[in-house]
Amino acid sequence: MRTVPPGATTRRLCSTTALAVIKLSTMSLAFALTFSSAACQKAPDLAKMQEETIGAVKIYITELNILQRRADLLEKNIGTHGSAQGAEEAKQILAEAKKELDQMHRLAGSTPTLAATAAKSNNPEEISKVHDETIAKLDEGIANVKDELAASDTWLGVAENSHGTTEDTVAKAPSGGTESAPTAAGQAPATPPGPPTPTNPTTKPTGTTPVPAPAAGASVASPPTH
Repeated sequence: MRTVPPGATTRRLCSTTALAVIKLSTMSLAFALTFSSAACQKAPDLAKMQEETIGAVKIYITELNILQRRADLLEKNIGTHGSAQGAEEAKQILAEAKKELDQMHRLAGSTPTLAATAAKSNNPEEISKVHDETIAKLDEGIANVKDELAASDTWLGVAENSHGTTEDTVAKAPSGGTESAPTAAGQAPATPPGPPTPTNPTTKPTGTTPVPAPAAGASVASPPTH
C-alpha cells in the first residue's frame, strides 16, 4: 500500500489555491482595465462636432463676401478701360475668379446639410470628413481667387496710370495750336511758326538801311571832290 508522505496533501492544496488566486486576480485586473478604459472614453458629441463645422464655414463665408465685393468693383473699373491693351485677358482672369467664388458660395451653403446628414449616421468620422474636406476646398479656392484678383488689380493700376498720363499730356498742350509730333533720333526739331503777319501794313520794307537825319545845328559834311 502506497502511503502519502506527510505534508504532501497540504502542499498540493496550497499550490492549487495559489494558482486559483492568481488566475482570479488576473481576470479581475483585466476586467478592471476594460471597465476603466470604457469609462475614460467619452462618447463623441456629434451635435457639437456638427456645430463646430458650421461655425468654421461661416468664417469663410465672411471672407467670400469680401472677395465678391472686390471682384464686382474690379469688373466695373476694368470695363471703363475696355480699349486698353490686355483688357480682354484681364477680363478673362476676373471671370475665372468670379466663377470660383460662385462655386465656393454653393459649397459653403451646402455645408449645414452635409453636416446634419453625417450626424444622423452616428459616425463621428463622417462629420470629421465633411469638416476637413470642406475647409480644404475653401482654403484652396480662396487662395486661387486672391491670386486672380491681384493680377486683375495690377493690370487695372497700369491702365489707369497710362490713361492719367495721356490726360496730363493733352491738358498741357498749348491752346489754339497743335502739339508738335516728337522728332526721330538725330533729326532736327521743326521750326516753330513765327508770329502772324499783319493784315494791313502801313509801310513796305524797301530793302535798304535808312540814314538817320542830322541833328539840329550840325553841319552836313559835303562829299569829297576828286
